[in-house]
Amino acid sequence: MLLSLGRGHEPSVILFRGDSSHNPQRQSALLLANLLALQGDLEAGCIVVFEATRIRIRRLPLADESVE
Repeated sequence: MLLSLGRGHEPSVILFRGDSSHNPQRQSALLLANLLALQGDLEAGCIVVFEATRIRIRRLPLADESVE
């Protein structure tokens, strides 16, 4: 919510969901395995969500989806 209200490009946020969400070793392995591919998005400002079968990336600032 704060990222949406602030309309800023920083900071980038990384979320872990699913099986790896409570395992720091698994989280670090996932992050390190994908860090080079995510580098540009993270530097530009984004939200990265690691899920069991995919990685979602959403660039900042977040659009106000309630405005038509």
